[in-house]
Amino acid sequence: MITPLYSLDEIKISIDKNTWFRAVKLYRENRVKNFKTQDFGFTALVQGTYLYTVSVNHKNFDVGYCDCYLGQRDILCKHMIAVAIYSLKQGKSLTKEEEQFTDHFEFALHPNLDINNPEQFLILKSQVRTAFKYIRAYTGPSRIWSQYQDNLAKGCAKLRLVLSNLSLNLKTVHFILNILLRLDKKLSYGGVDDSNGIVGGFIEQVVSALSDISSSHREIIQAFKKLLNQRTNFGWEKQLVNIYNEHKHKNEA
Repeated sequence: MITPLYSLDEIKISIDKNTWFRAVKLYRENRVKNFKTQDFGFTALVQGTYLYTVSVNHKNFDVGYCDCYLGQRDILCKHMIAVAIYSLKQGKSLTKEEEQFTDHFEFALHPNLDINNPEQFLILKSQVRTAFKYIRAYTGPSRIWSQYQDNLAKGCAKLRLVLSNLSLNLKTVHFILNILLRLDKKLSYGGVDDSNGIVGGFIEQVVSALSDISSSHREIIQAFKKLLNQRTNFGWEKQLVNIYNEHKHKNEA
């Protein structure tokens, strides 16, 4: 039996919020009909404005076909996403957590990645490497600039998914700060065209989350010390340095 090699989280980080919720609506209203497993993946009929014929590859949900207006132009549409969801859930209801679409950074209440676990750490590093493949210098013609920005968004979304699921401790925060400094270097010297503020915005989201969480996880503040002599692209380090200095002065008083 062929099973999909993607997940709901991987789908979410590859599309925009509107496409996701429109696809969820199609799935929830049972508009995916005649779902079948084929050698290459999955096929179905999806009831939208018309009854559309849809196919999705089992390895890559964005590889396939839909005879809607967008699908005929090789643009990933809500009908293909609805079929991809069906391939994972098989008609079962999505949980509230599964339906959620997060485009901001926050730490998970129940993290499932422990940086101190050697096997999980190897997986973590591999996932980070994959994310950084999307965040690279822009050297193409202007006609593919939008696609380039989409890749930046995908890279940041992959990082968001991985880093948010880390168990919080001093070693974890050091790891996260190294990621932010690496991103900052790409913005400053690596030729990344962040005109839309995608990468910079992600950095700010993570800094804000670290700042917020530090009030209840005081032990992680020591990690902010590594930023004392750093001068970053937009000065994002100052917020965390201030927290470190305030914490240090309180302990010395």
